[in-house]
Amino acid sequence: MKQPLFISNIAIDEKRISFIEKVVSRLARRSRSVAKVMISPIPISTCALGEDISGTIMKSILFKGKLSDIAVQLNERPKGLIGLKVEVDNLGNSFYINKAKHVFPLALESIDGSTLKISISNEDSEYKITEVLVSVLWIPSIQNIEIKSFLIDELEKTVVDLLE
Repeated sequence: MKQPLFISNIAIDEKRISFIEKVVSRLARRSRSVAKVMISPIPISTCALGEDISGTIMKSILFKGKLSDIAVQLNERPKGLIGLKVEVDNLGNSFYINKAKHVFPLALESIDGSTLKISISNEDSEYKITEVLVSVLWIPSIQNIEIKSFLIDELEKTVVDLLE
């Protein structure tokens, strides 16, 4: 049953004040129930196939953000060391690969229009690289992330709508 908050020409008594405080506290509690959803890092991947892969295997243009990790998978475990170079605008990191699968941490910053270049070098003439899978995690800068605020009820409704 709806009760008017303010009745005209009647003084507000303690019962009415406690009712108003209860309504305000319930509304305040609801407004604090907020969830923030952020977009996860974006993988940038490629696969290079060939008889003897060497040199640049990936080029890409980036926006402002940072590269956090790189994962590399070769067709088989190398006999010697394989060189891997990751560059953003000619600044980068070099790694040596001695396993078929490896994950390396990166800490490379990018600006709008930065060029990502990944190259591989094989010093062992007996070992032929025929397949290389590479994936880099790029994290957009805060300026490029869209943050949406939802009340819990709205978030639950959005999730239900997506699942249908």
